Amino acid sequence: MKRLLAIGALASLAGCANGFSQYYHGMTREEIVARSGPRSDSTPKVLYSSNVRSESERLAENNFALVGESSFQAQQTRRAEANAIEQGKTIGADVIVLSVRDAGSETVSMPLTMPTTSTSVSTFNGSAFGSRGVTSVMGSATTTSYGTATTFVPVTVRRADYYAGYWVKAKTPVMGIHIVPLSPEEHKKIGTNAGALINTVVIGSPAYIADIFKGDYLMAIGDVSISSGADLQRAIAKYAGAAVPVQLVRDGQRLTKNVAMATP
Repeated sequence: MKRLLAIGALASLAGCANGFSQYYHGMTREEIVARSGPRSDSTPKVLYSSNVRSESERLAENNFALVGESSFQAQQTRRAEANAIEQGKTIGADVIVLSVRDAGSETVSMPLTMPTTSTSVSTFNGSAFGSRGVTSVMGSATTTSYGTATTFVPVTVRRADYYAGYWVKAKTPVMGIHIVPLSPEEHKKIGTNAGALINTVVIGSPAYIADIFKGDYLMAIGDVSISSGADLQRAIAKYAGAAVPVQLVRDGQRLTKNVAMATP
């Protein structure tokens, strides 16, 4: 009985804090509205995944943008999904990628305070004097004291590593690619210190329609040489709404694709 009470108390304490809110890092709702437009109060869709990277790449290809993440280790709880949704609704997320991985167990000592009572009985006897003489008197009295006693009960707790990525549907992209910097080995492979790797092509975007592929090396957009995300944003701002030649390296060969950039 004591162990069950201790487990119940521990579960109650675990439900007091929302780790997905406490350990959230990312954009505020106001920043998301400024970037992606007004947010609805609908419940975000939750995607459970054992491969967060793969799920994230799929969302990016479908024009979703990652706006924040929560990552922490805590006691396992059945409220993980509900807590992640609570944080997702706070910021206005459309989709949540949720990962829950077992992190083993630990034994903790849980204080358990129980009520206690103690009863004492006292007896008395004596003589009473009256008009008719002396009378013997006997009796007893019962006293009950109330208090508490605290013991420590060992409880085994299962723990988990929790991760949630919060995504929103992005505005229609001007070009529709994401890039990452090249490693020294990749620079050597293509024979230049310029360039960046295209790691995402948004389905249906201008880049997608122009047959630019994930894994291509992006060298230049128009007359803007590309080596970083800042270079890409500068080129997109310059050529938005225009048709522009895009220089690539694919399978060791240089090629040019003409991309009809969208208007932001």
